[in-house]
Amino acid sequence: VQVNRQGYQGSIELTVAGLPAGVEVTSKTIAAASRRGLVKITAGDAKPVHGLISIRGRATDVDPPLWRTAELAENSISKQQPWLRGELAVAVGPPTPISLTWKVADPQVLFRGMPLKLAAQLTRREGVQGDVRLRLQTTQIMPRKKVKKDKKDVMVDDLDRALRLADVPMLSGDSKQAEVELLVPTDLADRDWGLTLVAELLSADKKSVVQSVPGEVLSLQTRSPLNVELASEANIEVKAGGGETGTLAGKIVRARGFDHPVTVTLAALPKGYPAPKVVIAGDKDEFSLPVRFPYGTKAGELKNVKLVATAAPVAKKENLLVRSNEVAVDLKVVPGEKPPGEKLLSIAEDPKKWISYLSKGGGKISLELGDKFSGDSSIKVTPDQRFNDLLPGLGLKIREKPAEGEFRYLQFAWKKKGGQSICLQLNHDGKWGPGGAARPDAKFRYHSGPGPECYGASVLLDKKLPEEFVLVTRDLFADFGEFTLTGLALSPVDGEYGLFDHLFLARQESDLEAAKP
Repeated sequence: VQVNRQGYQGSIELTVAGLPAGVEVTSKTIAAASRRGLVKITAGDAKPVHGLISIRGRATDVDPPLWRTAELAENSISKQQPWLRGELAVAVGPPTPISLTWKVADPQVLFRGMPLKLAAQLTRREGVQGDVRLRLQTTQIMPRKKVKKDKKDVMVDDLDRALRLADVPMLSGDSKQAEVELLVPTDLADRDWGLTLVAELLSADKKSVVQSVPGEVLSLQTRSPLNVELASEANIEVKAGGGETGTLAGKIVRARGFDHPVTVTLAALPKGYPAPKVVIAGDKDEFSLPVRFPYGTKAGELKNVKLVATAAPVAKKENLLVRSNEVAVDLKVVPGEKPPGEKLLSIAEDPKKWISYLSKGGGKISLELGDKFSGDSSIKVTPDQRFNDLLPGLGLKIREKPAEGEFRYLQFAWKKKGGQSICLQLNHDGKWGPGGAARPDAKFRYHSGPGPECYGASVLLDKKLPEEFVLVTRDLFADFGEFTLTGLALSPVDGEYGLFDHLFLARQESDLEAAKP
């Protein structure tokens, strides 16, 4: 039963009039804010009979109560006789050849980004054989997204944001039991969701459905598998520059089984204030987040900033993150000490720690000891990429005439095994790719190889893949103008893997001489 809500967001109670004797209705409520409800009608031991029923919904949170009758879609007959849209024909037929029961493993909660185990039990009437397929039916309306197809924008189902089964369970022959995994999207709204499993008895050639039988309809609540608890004061003084600064400390409460690394950071910061962050290992719960902004950042009061934790989901998908609750904090930003004037900065000074910050992306990241350009190791990344839009230690200004703590030149070395492209992406002021306050033609990506420009826009360095390590030196100001470098993406894009090494920033090109291996 689908609802067209016009302002009312409360729950809706359903009543069914005209049911034949022995016919029952379960799941009679449409949850608050939901636009769809599942109603199961069962006949039990009722004798064969037919009739007309009507379904009415009552808004429970208004006075006087508001009633509406459910209507079928208009057809050529009801167009002439509109009252027929409110009547639904039902008939009690012979017993179904199969029936289905199912249950949810504890806890009976939809944790965002975590799979939920379901156990299904199929009963076949005597002599009934054939394959039975299980599918999921929910109260979620399928999300949609815009994609490019033949150079045109088209809308398609966004399966990554839908409640869905991990695979298509099939019970063959006389099989009766199945364990099913339900995948919960990371941005599923915080409300009750109705869902059921449907058993479909297939024909001998498996091309058509002979009988569909739903199980019971269950209602489950959405929750985050992460909860942030703040133990320190929520109002702290922090430095823009060096010196002792304020710290936010607390605890991460995890759902059982969620042992992924968690990033604790700040959200809802004004532009120009890069978010600090700290990564908490999967076996740790307590956190301490020092809050510090780059020297020269504007002093002042920052109200209602949000302390939040994020993590990659268990069923990992790029760009989809699990988010915790938000805790409001207030920051008083005061001037700090001026940093020493480094002319050369090693971006990945501690490679083992640094690669842990690249926590996003669909590829795998590791240190490669046997194949390197300089130092003790290079960074190996498999397609498609690993990235972080707000890397600790960055938040660095790129300027034409860099002062102390500012830079202009980037140097790195890379190598590619297989594929058509390798790409390095620069996050500028919290954004990827073209856009922002920089030059209109600034792409903020470099690539080499015969493939097309990466991710829609990138500066071509070489049409050949770097099959051995190639050292690249770029004038960031000349390429992109002035910006604040906040993050990086190491993107092999395709093939087997890419190696990245020797990542340095310099104020003058001549300063890079000191970094020669």
